[in-house]
Amino acid sequence: MFRIGFTSPSGPPDVSGLAAQMDKLDKLGLDSVELPFYWLDLLAGAKRRPLACRRLLEACRNRPYGFSTHLPLSINFGDASERLPLHFDVFRASLDLAAEAGAVHAVIHTAIFRPATGVSVADGHARQRDYLARCGDEARARQMVVCVENLFLWSDLTATASMGELAGELAAVNHPQVRATFDVSHGYIHATQLGANFLEEAAALAPFADHVHMHDSFGRPDRDEYYYSESERLAFGAGDLHLTVGRGSIPWADLAKKCRFPRQALFNIELNDRYFADEAPECVDAVRSVMTKAQSTP
Repeated sequence: MFRIGFTSPSGPPDVSGLAAQMDKLDKLGLDSVELPFYWLDLLAGAKRRPLACRRLLEACRNRPYGFSTHLPLSINFGDASERLPLHFDVFRASLDLAAEAGAVHAVIHTAIFRPATGVSVADGHARQRDYLARCGDEARARQMVVCVENLFLWSDLTATASMGELAGELAAVNHPQVRATFDVSHGYIHATQLGANFLEEAAALAPFADHVHMHDSFGRPDRDEYYYSESERLAFGAGDLHLTVGRGSIPWADLAKKCRFPRQALFNIELNDRYFADEAPECVDAVRSVMTKAQSTP
């Protein structure tokens, strides 16, 4: 049976407002809330900051839902080889805290490649496979699952895996504790950048997606565009807007018909904080509608 989650609004980085942010989610009928570790000042040099971590754990107590976590966005197993041990240390420290908070899924981004590192895509993916296997072993020891999220191109990135390529990487790792986070909007934008068939690529990744990030966009890259403000990006429908599902142009009905998701997949809403107050209940209803049409693997 599919489940529904919602990423907690961010609040202050010192974690002092997390409990109040999570209070807003208590009445939405959720199965899970995603904790935004990437925004919170939880670690310093891969070591815990005690007060911040205590606030996090206290905020998680006695909630009517479970938890997933999005670990730091900068964890990148496609980085230069000499930096990979630090990425792994940050991953492991974050995973420890996520487990203590009661999370089941821990989201990390798939490898990204920049010219300055001198890392080839083939070599970087090979090293990532090795590290993902190690991540899976760490997750198994904590009764968790690592979910690797697909991205798109921005800034100075030269490459990152397409949805289909990420599916191939996960199949090669072949670890039961290493699965996918299928970010639908990221895939939609990346398919535009690559000139790929969005639905075909999505169908390749969906069977690995124990975890799905749900938000909308128009699939329009903004890698080389200028916009004065976030409001103007929204007006042009450019970039990864994290809109309420149904307010962009992602073909949700076709996606639900084309893809097969794991039976216990968690559909987690990543709504931009700008729209939370006005649109959170609407987005929950829209995602529930998609979930009723979505199909599962045998």
